[in-house]
Amino acid sequence: MLFCPNEAPVHLEGQRLLWNLLQRALRLEDGSTWFRYPIFAADDPARRRPDFLVASRTLGLWLIACRGTRVDDFDPGRAQEHLALLAAQGDALEKRCAAEPGLAGIDCRANIRLALPFVKTPAQALVQAASEPEVERRILTFDDLRPAALSRHLASTGGPAASWTEAQWALVLATLRGSLPSHESRPAPESAPEDSPLRWLAALRRAPRWLDDVQERVANEIPEGPQRIRGVAGSGKTLLLARRAALIHAVHPDWDVAVVHPQRGAEQRLWELVASCYRRLTGTAPDAGRLRIWHAWGNDAATGFYREAARAWTGRMLTTADAQNRLGWRLAASQGFEWACGQLEADLGETVAEPFLDAILIDAGQDLPPACYRLAYRALRAPRRLYWTHDDAQGMDNLVIPRAASIFGLHPDGSPRLDLSGQYPSGIPRARNLRRGYRTPSSIFTVAEALVMGLQRKGGPLQAVTHRDEWNGLGFLAEGDFTARGIRFGRPIALHPDPDASGHPYDHRKMPDAAEQEPALLTMVETTEEQATIAALMHGLRADLEAGFMPEDLLVVVPSQAQPSPEKLRIALNHAGIEAFVPGLTGAFRQPGCVTICNVEAARGQEAWKVYACALQRVTAESVVDPDDAILRRNQAFVALTRSRMWCVAIGESGPFMDELAGLLRHGPGVTFRAVPSSELHRDLSYWLLTGSDGRGGEPPRELS
Repeated sequence: MLFCPNEAPVHLEGQRLLWNLLQRALRLEDGSTWFRYPIFAADDPARRRPDFLVASRTLGLWLIACRGTRVDDFDPGRAQEHLALLAAQGDALEKRCAAEPGLAGIDCRANIRLALPFVKTPAQALVQAASEPEVERRILTFDDLRPAALSRHLASTGGPAASWTEAQWALVLATLRGSLPSHESRPAPESAPEDSPLRWLAALRRAPRWLDDVQERVANEIPEGPQRIRGVAGSGKTLLLARRAALIHAVHPDWDVAVVHPQRGAEQRLWELVASCYRRLTGTAPDAGRLRIWHAWGNDAATGFYREAARAWTGRMLTTADAQNRLGWRLAASQGFEWACGQLEADLGETVAEPFLDAILIDAGQDLPPACYRLAYRALRAPRRLYWTHDDAQGMDNLVIPRAASIFGLHPDGSPRLDLSGQYPSGIPRARNLRRGYRTPSSIFTVAEALVMGLQRKGGPLQAVTHRDEWNGLGFLAEGDFTARGIRFGRPIALHPDPDASGHPYDHRKMPDAAEQEPALLTMVETTEEQATIAALMHGLRADLEAGFMPEDLLVVVPSQAQPSPEKLRIALNHAGIEAFVPGLTGAFRQPGCVTICNVEAARGQEAWKVYACALQRVTAESVVDPDDAILRRNQAFVALTRSRMWCVAIGESGPFMDELAGLLRHGPGVTFRAVPSSELHRDLSYWLLTGSDGRGGEPPRELS
C-alpha cells in the first residue's frame, strides 16, 4: 500500500491518529491511501476533501471522514451530515471513474465511514436513542479502529472490487492518480504505407498518458515548507507544478499564490495551463486576484515577482535599463536580474520584510539566481511554502544548481541553513526526484544526456555524476567499476536506458496499429556551410509535409546567436513555399499552417512530434574557451534535442560536436566512457548524496506523533 499524505494533519489530532492506524492496518494491501484526496462534492462551495480515500485491490474504494469528537459531544444529526457529504464526494468519485471509457459500466462505488477514534462507546449505543441504523452501520469508534479490527471490518464489507479484472483494477488506480492532457486524435489515412510515420503518429496520439505514483504525489501534495523538485526533461515538471498551484487555489481560495517563471512571454501559456487544471478540479475559473502568474523580473508591461517585492518593501524597482547603465550594454538579461535581486537584498539588509504571499511555485528554477530564491523565501508567510522545479541539464543562463546549500548557505558547523533532506512531520519528502521521462524516447534522451555531459568529448566529460545510484536516478542502468580505484584509473562505465525510467509509449511498444517497421528516431545531417544547412532543413521539412505531417507537428530549434538565425530560416523557407513562423516575446508559440522556428530559449517548455535541431556546430565553436560557456552551450543542445516527442534531426557543420554525435549514434543505444573522478569534472552533478534521499518517498511511511 502506498500512503500519500497530501497535506500535514499535524494540527488535527483525530486525523493524525487514524492515519497511523490505517498505515498499520493496510500496509500489506495492494493499492493507495490518500489523506485529503482532491475530490469535491458538486454542491459543496467550501470544497472540502474527504479525510481519507482508500483504494485497494481486495477491499475496494473507501471514503472515511474522521472527527475528534468525544462521546459527550456526539450528535447523530451532525454525524448524518458528515455521512451525507461523504456520499456526495463518493458520487463525484464514481462520476470521475465512469468518465474513463475503459470503466464505463463498471461499478466504482465507494463505501463510506465516519471514524470517531476518541469515542470508546460502541456505535450501537451511540445512536440507539436516535434509531438510525444506517448511521450506526457507518460509524467506527475506538475499538473498531484498532488495526486488526479495522482490517477485518474493511474486508468483511462486500463491494464491487471483487468483480474487477486485473486490467480494470489497474485502470481504476490510474484514474485516481490522474493523467496528463491527451493529444488530439488524428487517425492515419488508410492509404498511408505500412512504414509511414503517420501510423506511428496516430498510435502515439491514442496512447494513454497516466501519471505515475511520483508525478501524482508532486501534483497533489502541499508540503508544510520548502520543497525542491528535480526532474529530467519531459517528466512533466511544468504541468505538475500547474496542477499543484490549481489545487492550492481550489482548497485554500484565501491564500495569495504566485507561479514564478524565468521565460518572458510565457505568462499566457502558463495561465491557460493552470486555469485548465483548476477547471478540471472545480468546474469554474480561478481568481486572478489570488492566483498570479509572474515573470521572475517583470517590466512595465507585465509585473513580475521582483517588481512586486521591490514595490512592497522599498519602492525602488530596478529595470533592465538600470542594469545596463550600471554594468554595461552588452549585459545578459540573467546577469541584470541577478544584479537587481542583489540590490534589493542589500537595500533590505537585516530588516524584517513584510511577507505578502502564502505559496510560491517556481518553474524552471535552474535559470534563476540564488538571490531570487532568498527573496522569495522572505516574501512568504509561515510556514514558507516555497516549491521549485529544476533540471540541471537545462540551465541557459547560469550553472548554479538550486540546492538549499548553494542558495541559503551553511551554518558555521557546516549544516545547511535550510535542510531539504528526509521528510516533513506529515511524511511528505522535502525533495522529490522525477526520473521518469514521458516526452522523448529513451534512445534520443540517452544521446542528449551523453552530449550535455560530454561523455565522448575528446577532453573528457565536463559535467557528470560519479556513482551508480546517481546514474540510476538519471534514468540509466550503469555497469562498471565504481570503486575509488576504478574511478581513479578511468575504467570503462557502460550506460543503458533503464526501461523503468521511460514512460514513452514507443519504448514499451504499447501502441496497437503502429507500423511494424521501427523508425529511425534520431538522425543527423552533416553540412559544410550555412547554405547547406538551410538546404538540408528545406529538404527534410518538404519531405515531412509530403509524407503527411502537419506543419504544427514540426519544430525547428536554433542555439542562441547561431547562424542561420530563426529569422533567416523563416525567410528562406517562405521563399521555398514552406510557411514558417518565428514567435516573439509575447503571443502564441504556433500559428495554424506554419512550421515554428525559434531559438532554444523560446523552445523551453515546448515540444513537437518532430524536431530539427540546427546549427549544432556552435556548441563546440573554436571561440568557446571558458568551460562554463561550453557547458551552457551543451545545455542548449540538450534542450533542443529533448523537445522531440518522437523524431529528431540534428543538423550541423562538420566539427568536434558532430563527430561526437556520430560516434554516439554508431555505438548506441547505450554509451560507454571512461570513469572520471569528481575532482576532474568542471561541474559535479552529484545530487542524491547531498540530499540524503532519492526524493521518491521511498522511506517507510512515517507515523505522526
